[in-house]
Amino acid sequence: MSELCSTDMQTLDPSARLLFALDATASRQTSWNQAQDIQSEMFRATEQCGGLRVQLCYYRGEDQFTATPWVQHANALSATMAAVTCLRGYTQIEKLLRYALQAHTHTPLKAIVFVGDAVEEDVDVLCQLAENLHQCHVPLYAFQEGSDPFAAAALHQLAGLSGGMHLQFNRHSPRTLAELLGAVAAWAAGGQRALAHYVERATADATQAKNAENNTNLNNLNKLSTALRHAPLSLPPRAD
Repeated sequence: MSELCSTDMQTLDPSARLLFALDATASRQTSWNQAQDIQSEMFRATEQCGGLRVQLCYYRGEDQFTATPWVQHANALSATMAAVTCLRGYTQIEKLLRYALQAHTHTPLKAIVFVGDAVEEDVDVLCQLAENLHQCHVPLYAFQEGSDPFAAAALHQLAGLSGGMHLQFNRHSPRTLAELLGAVAAWAAGGQRALAHYVERATADATQAKNAENNTNLNNLNKLSTALRHAPLSLPPRAD
């Protein structure tokens, strides 16, 4: 296991690195388009704390898994996503987790954010990989669209084993996902201080709006921020 977790700190890039993984099977086209619109929140949330490097990973079709080049700007990620069409196929979460473990040995990752709505694989195999992520201090934050009970149970277990968290959101409330992405990005790039600032700003916005949807968003955000405060750090803290 130590080989999986080895990293060369001398070649470490100063920018935080986050794996942004999406299910791009056919049922996800509408959600993919929404994610393309809201992914900028990750970069906006990290503007004041050194920025963020994001690698988009997605699976689609019968056997296609793609990891795109690292980007530092929302426009670059949006352009990459715009060129992708979702294709019919089964989930490939095992490939995603294996890729993340391998990538971490070359370029240390702060976390994985996964957005999807289904799990169609051997959960026991996925759980072993999630435990490996935990040993590498790379938490998985699984944001599930919808309420499929099997997917919820599986993603909850995977996220927990990795040291991350599973939360559900409604496709018709894209702001919920945007804020969850923003919170993880802020934590990854700036640690607890940046996370606290992000949550404080989101709380102020929700308080002003005063509606049920924003209350739900805020509840999810508070749950996530609590989990992030106890998340393992794969890299040493930044100097103030």
